[in-house]
Amino acid sequence: METITIVLNGKEISGRSGMTILELAREAGVEIPTLCHSPHVAPFGACRVCLVEDEARHALVASCVTPIAPGMTIRTDSPLVLETRRTVVELLLSSHPEACVLCDKGNACALRALAADLGIGDIDMDRIRRFSEIETANAFIERDLTKCIMCGLCVRACQEIQVIGAIDFAGRGFNARPATPFDMPLDKAACEYCGTCVTLCPVGALSEKTRQYRGTGLEQTPTVCSFCGSGCSIMLQTRDNRVMSVEPNEENSVNGASLCVRGHYGHDYIHNPERLTVPLIKENGSFKQASWDAALDLIAHRLTQIREQSGPDSIAVFGSFRCTNEENYLIQKFARAAVGTNNVSSSARMSTSPNIVGLTKAFGYPGATGTIADIEKSGVILCLGANPHESHPLIAQKIKRAARFHGAKLLLADPRQSRMTPFAHLWLRPAPGTDIALVNAMLRVIMDENLYDKDFVRERVDGLDKLLECARRYPPAYAAKVTGIPEEQILEAARIFAGADAACIIYGSGITHYPNATYSVLAIANLAMATGNIGRPGVGVYPLVKENNGQGACDMGVLPDYLPGYRKVSDPEARADLEKLWGVAPPAGDGLTGVEIISQAAAGGIRAIMNVGANPVAVFADSTTMKKALESLDFFVALDIFPTPTTNLAHVVLPVACFAEKDGTFTSAERRIQRVRKAVDPPGQSRAEWQVLSDLCRRMGLPAEYKSPADIMAEIARAAPIYAGVSYARLERQTLHWPCENADHAGSPVLYEHAFPHRDRAQFMKVEYLVPDEETDMNFPFSLITRSHLYHFGSGARTMHSKQLKEMFPECFLEIGAEDAEGLAVADGQRVKIVSRAGSMELPARITPGLPRSVVFVPVSMSAAEVNSLFSTQLDVVTRTPNRKMCAVQIERM
Repeated sequence: METITIVLNGKEISGRSGMTILELAREAGVEIPTLCHSPHVAPFGACRVCLVEDEARHALVASCVTPIAPGMTIRTDSPLVLETRRTVVELLLSSHPEACVLCDKGNACALRALAADLGIGDIDMDRIRRFSEIETANAFIERDLTKCIMCGLCVRACQEIQVIGAIDFAGRGFNARPATPFDMPLDKAACEYCGTCVTLCPVGALSEKTRQYRGTGLEQTPTVCSFCGSGCSIMLQTRDNRVMSVEPNEENSVNGASLCVRGHYGHDYIHNPERLTVPLIKENGSFKQASWDAALDLIAHRLTQIREQSGPDSIAVFGSFRCTNEENYLIQKFARAAVGTNNVSSSARMSTSPNIVGLTKAFGYPGATGTIADIEKSGVILCLGANPHESHPLIAQKIKRAARFHGAKLLLADPRQSRMTPFAHLWLRPAPGTDIALVNAMLRVIMDENLYDKDFVRERVDGLDKLLECARRYPPAYAAKVTGIPEEQILEAARIFAGADAACIIYGSGITHYPNATYSVLAIANLAMATGNIGRPGVGVYPLVKENNGQGACDMGVLPDYLPGYRKVSDPEARADLEKLWGVAPPAGDGLTGVEIISQAAAGGIRAIMNVGANPVAVFADSTTMKKALESLDFFVALDIFPTPTTNLAHVVLPVACFAEKDGTFTSAERRIQRVRKAVDPPGQSRAEWQVLSDLCRRMGLPAEYKSPADIMAEIARAAPIYAGVSYARLERQTLHWPCENADHAGSPVLYEHAFPHRDRAQFMKVEYLVPDEETDMNFPFSLITRSHLYHFGSGARTMHSKQLKEMFPECFLEIGAEDAEGLAVADGQRVKIVSRAGSMELPARITPGLPRSVVFVPVSMSAAEVNSLFSTQLDVVTRTPNRKMCAVQIERM
């Protein structure tokens, strides 16, 4: 790239061709003020505050949009520049309300700060009053356009960062303004309330509706969002032990200046008055407050007693994605070393086990092969069994940006029309549960037409004969009958994917929550390998790990068959290594899966369960059976932040800290390990789980002298080879992607660039489509599919305690197409009864355009326990994880 030298304030400075004057100045440490500029959007040149003088041309130029050129002599602080800058600011102030003391932006206002820097107080210009009604018709954002300076940052944030386009410029001259189509309220437009416009607004024209004056006295704590697996960095702004607001943390982050509505506005659950605050012991069917010593002594006594009476395998432990890596590590250590059982699992396992088995068999590691940022480098993106717009908004943003700004072709396989559909080059609508038939048919086309990457396959993959044998049985005509996708679309999708220089596959719970989940993951891996889309930026496989630390919980070994770092329980060397570290050997045999634990509890084989942060009643299939099993236990302990359907069944309930009240680490869906930092104290007597688990270990005879989570991470580095180079000292400076093999290793943002682990070559696997056990018939004619929801998350235990999110969507609903609603004589908003082979529930109907016939959808996060009661326990044939995605139902008008 060409180097260009200019003179800046009397000094020669060199920059790269294409840089603007502003970029070069800031790189050189020369400050030029701006009001309309952000590095996250394209330069705009609207405010003219960044004017500088080009002495060679005797002209003022906007530094944010003017590229550097040879021979330039630039002054940023000449008398002409300063005089013009003062005039520009005075003009802005002449039409700006004189309400700085009352404005919510306060001392964070960029216009106010710039005026102060320029020494502007009273202005001599006539004031031009503008009047605009303050818009408050939504739960999140307040718009006061009397304060707008037309910087355009809100419009560009919406269109360029989030790629939503809910607002644009309207009007001309003095009437110009950012506006929704036809000036409709935000709640009627396409706005998703991500809050990016509020973050970038330099003045008080956009503010949070829950007005809390921020001033300059706020403490800021960088940490990680507690919702989905994207791993967005956030900044908790606190005062007086209270989180006042949440902003994106741009430094070394995957999300830059953006968050979704959950991340920006959903963390008010932290201070919800319904939080658990004291230990509770159930006596005669009612909970009584207790001291920590009394509760912990009782737990240690009862678990020891049951272990002595019935053996360690009569006890099971559940971990949670809500816990940090350090806490999940202690959860499995407590189970294996203090109790003596491998009966340890979590709800994260139900989503990630198909990835663990499938991706490990194919490649070697159970995780995404690249980074979230690299999605924008893909030329073709195949999105299967996922609606990232609602489950992982940041990843949806990357997909949309790739399609809108970089020319990527999105192949969207989704039976339901969504906000992703307009960005699709090709929208495929497979019948529920038929993704394997689609992928195998694409492979058949690729192999028949000689479109596969011969060099990559020859040099790096074994098992081509297995792939060819399998693909032969899936001609596009057959797949069209199975999936309902027209044959010509299957052919087109295969050719587009195989023809890309860089292609990636993104998949979600529409793959991993079906009974054939592991085979689906293997089919996806086959497609990536056959086309050579492994081992480079912009290619690969991206499983959308649903939860914030779902990846980390599994990394830490909260699994019945894997130790920390995915070392098999059956591996004698791995067990010996942990024996040296712990002083106690972990058991040799595989433990029970979560579903098997509940089954054994119902049968009397499991007598006690300790549940750390999970809500199995809400997230397991067949929640009715789950409740009965937990009620039958001799002893049940629950640690949580809120009362839930699960804690209600416990004998002892312990109040614990949420993510904002403790230190630790989370590992995101891209294998990125990040620091979680304490910003406020937990309420009442609540404690961090790592402290509770350490106390219990000691009470049960296992040394656990940890002074802080940093000590636990140091032990993790010795227990899990993929974390060997991770330490708090390094994480203070940077984030790391595992595997990170030692203290000098930079981490692995992209996997398999040079080789595959363990055997040096990847492996094609034979994969067959299995007809779903849960099929529709005359009695149950509708396929009900669960889905994510943009405004709620997980079991809803936290988001339903967020005032703003709950205000937006207070209850669950059934989405039904117009034709099906007409056939049932169901009106929009009318309550219906949903009956499956396993259970029933009642919901209001929402008539939704773009749904296929005889397929209905329910967002699971607002009434998870009731929705899961509709599902019987159908298990993946490999991992024994339950179907939580589709069941056959009938719908009755009430």
